[in-house]
Amino acid sequence: MQIQPADFGANLTSWLKTMGKNWRALLLSSLVAYVPLAVIATIAFSVADLGSLFERLEDPQLVEGLSLSELVDLLTPIFFASLVAAALQWVATAFVYLASARAVASDLAGREPDWRSMSRFALRRLIPAFAASLVFLLGLIGALTIAGVVSWIIIASVGPSFGTVFLVAVIVLTAIAITFWLGMSLSLYPQAIAMADRGVGSSLRESFRLVQPRFWPTVGFVLVTGLIASAVVQVASLALYPIFLAGTVVPLAVAVGYGLLALMQGPVAAAIGAAYAIWYVDLRARSEPLTPDMLLD
Repeated sequence: MQIQPADFGANLTSWLKTMGKNWRALLLSSLVAYVPLAVIATIAFSVADLGSLFERLEDPQLVEGLSLSELVDLLTPIFFASLVAAALQWVATAFVYLASARAVASDLAGREPDWRSMSRFALRRLIPAFAASLVFLLGLIGALTIAGVVSWIIIASVGPSFGTVFLVAVIVLTAIAITFWLGMSLSLYPQAIAMADRGVGSSLRESFRLVQPRFWPTVGFVLVTGLIASAVVQVASLALYPIFLAGTVVPLAVAVGYGLLALMQGPVAAAIGAAYAIWYVDLRARSEPLTPDMLLD
């Protein structure tokens, strides 16, 4: 049976139905990636003594007495702990997006998604997805870096004036707009890897090809589904408030709280990954004849 394109509301409804029907598989596959992340993040922030840092920064006299080098020494362990947590979350999110795409493909084909097979599938596709994510990230950073370098050269060569400041502002805003356009256009590369067996470069090109004719509807769908998922985790995160509050007495509690906060991102990533997969299927169905079995190749 050929998959037919749907309107915005129908895709949104399909996303909600998919999550309701396959919540267990989506949740468990997300925990496969995010439980290790939560454990490592807790250890990293505990070693960095995050709780003691917050306690010291709450003392205004102590903060005012710190020199720049002392402040850098104080924040360096937290910076590296945050860097480790962010890198692992990037990998975990790629894993969950792949697993969620597999769940959507299985559901469309009339098969019940299984979190074990979803996890094995995501693990097999993780290396190309991670490589594509690096290309994706470097491309966005590169666009902003070029704008920053050009702006600095203009200011250094001509000097500050109304004309140069205006020109630099235009360059920076243009770079931000291009980065947003490029980031959104390439954002469906994990789904292309999972549902079309694309490689690193071809997955990015596939995402660009599919999104361009439907750029603004894609922006709308990403924003709506992202806001819904984020609102849920914001409400759920209120349950962690007592843990962070306990950090004023037991500094280790702050590290535990951040670990649990990282864990809570897993189901959110699974929900967003499922939304992206449904939108990818719709875009692909608009560009070519598509059957559910084609998504499982």
